[in-house]
Amino acid sequence: MKWEVIWSRVALGLAVSAPALELVHAFRSPRWTSERKNAMRERTRDLWNHGFRAYMDNAFPMDELQPLACRGRGPDWFDPSAIQYNDVLANCSVTLVDNIDTFVIMNNRSGFQEAVRNVIHHVSFDVDTKPQVFETTIRVLGGLLSAHIFSSEESYGFAIPDYKSELLTLAHDLGRRLLPAFDTPTGIPYARINLRSGVPRGESVETCSAGAGSLLLEFATLSRLTGDARFETVATRAFYGIWNRRSGIGLIGNTINIITGSWTSPHTSGIGAGIDSFFEYALKMHVLTGESQYLDVWNDAYSQIMKYSRGHDGFWYRVVEMDTGELASANVDSLSAFWPGLQVLAGDVESAIKSHMAYWNLWNRFSGIPETFNVFTRQGVNLGYPLRPGEAIRNFRNRFKLFTTIAALLPEFIESTYFLYRATRDPFYLDIGDRILGDLGRRVKVPCGLSTISNLLTNEMEDRMESFALSESLKACFISTCVTSDLIITTQYLYLLFDEANMFNADSSNFVFTTEAHMLILNSTHLRSPPRIGRILRRSSQPVCPAYVPPRVALDYKWRSATNEPMQYIEGLIGTVRERVDFEYARLLSGVSLNPEDSFGRFGFRPNGVKSLAVVSDEDMMWWNPDGWCEVPKVEEYTLEWVLSSDGSSVNEDRAPGPDKIREVPDGYMILNITGVRIQVTARIDRTGYDITRLGQHRVFTGQKVHINDPAIIALHFPSTKATAKVDLPVQSLTPDIRLVFSFVSRIPAPGSISSTDPDLLSLSNQAGLGQRAFPPGSVSPIDTEPATRNDDVVKMVVEIMASTASFGGNPALLRTSPSAPPPPDAQSQRPLLFGPESPLNGAIRVVGAAIENIDGCDDHAPDLRVYPPIPNDEGPERRSHAVSVLFVRRGGCTFVRKLFAAKEAGFAGVIVWNDVSGGPEATGADSGGLLNPTVDTREAEFAKRELNDVAIVVITKDSGVLVDAMLARAAASEDEERGRIVVVEVKVDGMVAPHGGASGPQEPGGTEPRPHVLFINGLALLNTILVF
Repeated sequence: MKWEVIWSRVALGLAVSAPALELVHAFRSPRWTSERKNAMRERTRDLWNHGFRAYMDNAFPMDELQPLACRGRGPDWFDPSAIQYNDVLANCSVTLVDNIDTFVIMNNRSGFQEAVRNVIHHVSFDVDTKPQVFETTIRVLGGLLSAHIFSSEESYGFAIPDYKSELLTLAHDLGRRLLPAFDTPTGIPYARINLRSGVPRGESVETCSAGAGSLLLEFATLSRLTGDARFETVATRAFYGIWNRRSGIGLIGNTINIITGSWTSPHTSGIGAGIDSFFEYALKMHVLTGESQYLDVWNDAYSQIMKYSRGHDGFWYRVVEMDTGELASANVDSLSAFWPGLQVLAGDVESAIKSHMAYWNLWNRFSGIPETFNVFTRQGVNLGYPLRPGEAIRNFRNRFKLFTTIAALLPEFIESTYFLYRATRDPFYLDIGDRILGDLGRRVKVPCGLSTISNLLTNEMEDRMESFALSESLKACFISTCVTSDLIITTQYLYLLFDEANMFNADSSNFVFTTEAHMLILNSTHLRSPPRIGRILRRSSQPVCPAYVPPRVALDYKWRSATNEPMQYIEGLIGTVRERVDFEYARLLSGVSLNPEDSFGRFGFRPNGVKSLAVVSDEDMMWWNPDGWCEVPKVEEYTLEWVLSSDGSSVNEDRAPGPDKIREVPDGYMILNITGVRIQVTARIDRTGYDITRLGQHRVFTGQKVHINDPAIIALHFPSTKATAKVDLPVQSLTPDIRLVFSFVSRIPAPGSISSTDPDLLSLSNQAGLGQRAFPPGSVSPIDTEPATRNDDVVKMVVEIMASTASFGGNPALLRTSPSAPPPPDAQSQRPLLFGPESPLNGAIRVVGAAIENIDGCDDHAPDLRVYPPIPNDEGPERRSHAVSVLFVRRGGCTFVRKLFAAKEAGFAGVIVWNDVSGGPEATGADSGGLLNPTVDTREAEFAKRELNDVAIVVITKDSGVLVDAMLARAAASEDEERGRIVVVEVKVDGMVAPHGGASGPQEPGGTEPRPHVLFINGLALLNTILVF
């Protein structure tokens, strides 16, 4: 990398204090101002309008436009075997129906109303055509449902005054005509159905997993909007008909016999064509409905894909044998480019960046993504993986035809680009959108619409503009300027990419994009309340999506003057994805050459016969050269398996452990004997730790706990396994929840008006559902540090509040039960933990609110907070200011590590974080203001371990924080009124509780509750597992 060439410019940029995130990027491309984004958005709108107007002027009411012949096309009435057309074209104006909601994305109310009227007046499903169930569902049924929602809901601004649910009536009629396809022994539907007469005699009994298992979003929405439960019932049965037939290693196949339920050859699995949208609908059904069973399917499926399909470097996801996980093909297909976007939705942004880089370099090389690409030969091929599931037979016959590289304006890559930009705000993804939009304008725009490219090397065109070209690809571009499924869909995502102010970019509700980029949402009247026990068990296991940390071009440290040791990271220069150390490696995977003689120039394609292809822009060449360096990527194992033993010896697996080994308990499972039990451990997507996800034949679901109570483990005082992973006991207990007792002392306004509680605070306490105890006048709270001077003039109110602890720093629940208890690490060099049950002054610590200008506690704290006396006999100068105070701050603004370190530097004993985040009425867990466990990322882990073990950080809920904030405000006001009299809020750690309502195991002799401990694997905790001593 040419750092020596550009470092002087970087230094100059730092000197003038340019925004850090844009400094490095600014050297390469024009800055992404609002004006530039808006200009790109309008370019996307123009491209979409060009295609849609061409369809309306030359093809409507037929299904598709032939842009080269400039005429319409419907089903092939003379050749029923022409499934490349008949699977999609049902003689129902498919392009119009598939694009109605694009007018909503582009904020075109008049266009939306006109499109709705055209559908109502021209579309009927009483037609003698045999389309594919999957294609008709995602394009037509999804388009009708989305348009109905926006036509009828006032809140979105597109409601039509005289609309009488005509679109919903059409959707119900279509759904009713599709129902006979599900009348099979397995519940898995036929791939095709005649909309007038039903399933024809002799219809094929094979279908693909994506086609049969990706109907849930549309069918569930139809059922809940109409009250007709049949549609969701059959789609759910089909979904689980696929999922319940997964292989012994948890992989689903590509093609299945709908009568016998057996998988057909080839028995392969992956993330691409024929399987792709099954995973998408599992996760998005959870987002749409909030129902946890779909999240369980996604978690299981994702862990096995990460174990078997993900390549060793983490970039490509391969086709593997579904029964063994062995490599079956070296080819990846263009449809699998949706995967990075789905990983973003699931919260695994780091993995998404890597997989997206591989597809980006394919686009960079070909100015499009070949339908199939061989990762070994690094050449575009066509091995029969279809553009759409219905084209499998046609393409399979061409499996040996090389360099065909069909590119039908598929939107999957653009969709992923859009999601990554929304997650990272990295301008690199806007650059990609710019490139995509330019390539589309140069390569597919013709005078009469937008064509398909049949050969990326020669730019040979196919006379077809599929409906998704407008409804997906350009839609994403408009929101963020990117591309999706077909050109219309491609424009939709491109539009969203660049339209920062679009209402869908600011919507945090449960709306989802279907696989055809139709927007669906269910309001509260159409959602089902989960069982209460399910809410309790899952509350503590909601992963928190980690904050995106962009690449650091330069790192510096704040040094401790006394010891000359690094004390705190100072991030000097922040780059974009281009600055990642594995970016060059991703370029290599796609076969891009850096030789200037191989360059394609500005159009990005060359005639046939070219074997070495290179599209390296000038801005890339500025930073990279053939002699540069790159880092070979390393990936952490996502899923681990091993057979346990208590003494470290190799033992045979017990394939069906009984109740003498594994016993069900209310909140999960209790392991009484670990020997021979096979466990599966899966990393949490936010990389904060692992969960046991399988015990022998038992599946451990999200929210359940695993309690290990094996006497052999207790006797040895450490667990052993036959796995290579490092497994060891922590030196201290980790308790997710603790009980805090807050005490409030305020002066009664007038003699004689004594009450046992402050009425305003009591009201807040009741609203929050908190336990509170009031002490009568003259009494003293158990956590008072000094008696009041006038007891008959003081009210004492004590409130119990639950708090969650962190995976780093001191443990405020840690209490040494005996002199022989092991000391914490580096005990000689650490001060006592003041925010805990063994704190001085009877455990009482004063609570101090952060200054209003530093409300989240991320900046250095001002000296005027230093209002409480130091601990006696404590000579540490940095401890004198806030020695027995904890800081009350709000969530957000920086990492939890930064909050705690800033508080420690100011002399506080710890931090209480108020989780005042609210993700809307449908949000759950931490995003709705609930409890969460602060974690530390890999980059900060060593620093936190070294510097923060003598201070602690906890989190309280949104409702609890409202009360504490009010108590602090009332105390501050009372101090002013009483001329400096000390009116305080104090807190005491009053013991630990079972993790988020779960049982912590059986009682020990004598009736005392056992001490739970947590196991660690490779330095990360098993978060759903408790070792009971």
